[in-house]
Amino acid sequence: MVLFVANTGLRPDELYRLEHRDVEIVDDENTGETILEIEVRGKRGVGYCKSTVGLFGLINALRRAITPRQRTGYSQITTERCLTPS
Repeated sequence: MVLFVANTGLRPDELYRLEHRDVEIVDDENTGETILEIEVRGKRGVGYCKSTVGLFGLINALRRAITPRQRTGYSQITTERCLTPS
């Protein structure tokens, strides 16, 4: 969380209101690098924040760590087997 705040400059109250739908991965028009564009809801409405380039790598690493990995070596039950009468 500290790295996220450091790379975006969000205030604690803005970070508390942040939802997954508020973050979009975009290519920056000025630099051509991939960054996060964040829709920030604050006391005075909605504003936009652009992250640094390093945060995109961190978010991708977190996604890979959180995404469930498929297990190998286990048999899978298919719908055909479940629907076929015995």
